[in-house]
Amino acid sequence: MLVVTYDFPPRRTSATYRLGNLARHLVKTRWQPTVLTIEPRVGHFLEPGQFEKIPREVRIEQTNFWQLKAWESSASKAVRSVGALKSAPTAPKPSIFDRFLRRLGAFVRSCLYFPDFSVGWVPFGFARGIKLLRANRFDAIFSSEPPRSATVVALLLKMTFGVPWVFELMDPWYIPKRPLRRRFERWFLGFMLRRADAVVLMTEGHAEDIHRNFAIPRDRLFVIPNGFDEDDFREIDPALAGQSTEMCPPGFIYFSHFGTVYPQNSGRFFPALAELLAERPELRNRIRVHMVGFPDEFIRRQAFEDGLRDVVEIRKFIPTHDQVVREMYASHCLLLFWGDPELSRMAAAGKT
Repeated sequence: MLVVTYDFPPRRTSATYRLGNLARHLVKTRWQPTVLTIEPRVGHFLEPGQFEKIPREVRIEQTNFWQLKAWESSASKAVRSVGALKSAPTAPKPSIFDRFLRRLGAFVRSCLYFPDFSVGWVPFGFARGIKLLRANRFDAIFSSEPPRSATVVALLLKMTFGVPWVFELMDPWYIPKRPLRRRFERWFLGFMLRRADAVVLMTEGHAEDIHRNFAIPRDRLFVIPNGFDEDDFREIDPALAGQSTEMCPPGFIYFSHFGTVYPQNSGRFFPALAELLAERPELRNRIRVHMVGFPDEFIRRQAFEDGLRDVVEIRKFIPTHDQVVREMYASHCLLLFWGDPELSRMAAAGKT
C-alpha cells in the first residue's frame, strides 16, 4: 500500500500520531506500506521518539517541497517599512490604502494557496509517486488530510494509474466564503469524493453531511474514529495520579489544556471563570488554569488581562510523552475546547 501524507513522524503535528500508528498496524496485518511524505526541515516541531516506533518494514520516501508561505513575512516587512499596514485589521478606521492592501493580500492567498498552503508539495509528491508506482505493484493508495496536498497527489496518481484509492478526511473540508472559490472548491471536493473507491471519516455527523450534500453512497463511507495506542500507557504508574510536579505544585486546583486551541472554540469558559472570581475572590488563591502548547489569540489576551492574569498561565509545548502524561496525572481536571457547534459535529479532537 502507498500511504500519501504530508505529516508523518518525526514531525510533531496532530496527524502524525494517527498516521504513524496506521503504518505500524498495517505491518502487523501483513500489509507492506510505503509512506510518501515531506522531508522534515529546520523550524519544524520534531518528536524523534515517534519516528523510532515505526517498524523497519515501513519504507519511507521523503521529498522536497516549496514553502509558499515564505513570501508573506518578507512582503509584510517591506510594506510596513513604507508606513502601510500599521493598524490592526479590526481597527475602527483603517486607511483606504490599508484596506486595499489587505484585500489584495487575501486575493493573492486565495489564488496561490489551492487547495491550501501545502500546495508546494504537490509537484514533488506526484513526481515521486509516479516513480514509485512504476517500480512497484501497489494494491491500494491511501491518503490522509489535512493538509490537503496529499489528497491532490493521491487523486493525480489514481487518475494516472487506476490504483484503488482510499480518501481519508480527518477534518471536514471547510469551503471558503468567497463566491468564486466557494463554487470551485465545492465542485472539486465532489469530484474527489466520486473518484475515491472508499472515504474514511472521523464522525457520523461528517459522514451524513457528505452523503447528503454530495450523494456519495453510504456503503463507500467508513467512520473510523481516533483511538490511542495502549502501548503508550502500559508503563505509566497509576500511583503518579495526584503527585505534584514542577508545573503543578501542591496547594491549588489545576485545570489543564494540552495541545492546540483553535480560534473561537473556547466558548464561555474564560468569561465564566472571570465572573466566578469576581464573585468569589478567595478562589484566586486556589485555582490555576494551565494552557500548555498552542492557545489562540483570545486565550493569550485572557492570560494578560487583570481579571485572569494571576490565574491563567501559558505554558510552553512539552516535547516528551512521559512528561505530558505526568502533568496530566498531576492536574485535577483536563480541558477540551471544542466549542464550535459545526466543528464538533463533524470533527473530533485527537486528544479525546
